[in-house]
Amino acid sequence: ELFHHTEAREVVVAALESDLLLVGHNIAFDMAVFTAKWPDLMPLIFEVYAADRVSDTGIREKLNHIAAGIYRKFERSDGTWEKLNYHLADLAHRHLKVEMEKGTWQLRFGELIDVPLEAWPEEAKDYAIGDAVATLEVWRKQEQDRQYLEDEFRQSRAAWWLHLMSCWGLHTDLRGVQEFARRTRQKYDSIAAELVSAGLVRPNGTRDIKAVQARVVAAYAAKGVEPELTDGGKSGN
Repeated sequence: ELFHHTEAREVVVAALESDLLLVGHNIAFDMAVFTAKWPDLMPLIFEVYAADRVSDTGIREKLNHIAAGIYRKFERSDGTWEKLNYHLADLAHRHLKVEMEKGTWQLRFGELIDVPLEAWPEEAKDYAIGDAVATLEVWRKQEQDRQYLEDEFRQSRAAWWLHLMSCWGLHTDLRGVQEFARRTRQKYDSIAAELVSAGLVRPNGTRDIKAVQARVVAAYAAKGVEPELTDGGKSGN
């Protein structure tokens, strides 16, 4: 069924509070959408993940392919390679022999956010329902052989955490960054001064390549070895 976002909270909460397995493709994205709209559901969603109740068809496909040694590509019988992708349409094609038509509504549902569900174009409804149906059918096909799926729930949790990190980004401490920059600059200046003193870097900060080359040749000579030279006459190794 389809539910408008204005009436979907009750349905979402009922699913989260049930003992049902929640199946989706890149489902971490959907979970993040729930928490963006209803932040108070965040603890409940974490509980659902902790209870091994979130199954992701994309993750399951990747685990199977990693185990089989064909992650992202496999070799055909004629010796050529076929690229493997992991969008829902790719999985539907491999498992169900179905070609999913993305159509025009894939990125346009924002236009319908204030439109009552009964007024939605049929194409938009069909797209939303088709995605859900295809995901479940792919999951059922994958379920026929679970030998490489024992880690799916741990990987599902990891995907959830990583997705949240990508949503919120990383925050740095300004004073920490400034202190790191100060210490790095101090170390850089100290090393630069040593190189200038050794005659390998000029006072203006440019490298004296000839001086470096002379040091290399002298080091080889001290060992009684002739240095290897490039075609341009510069010392190689």
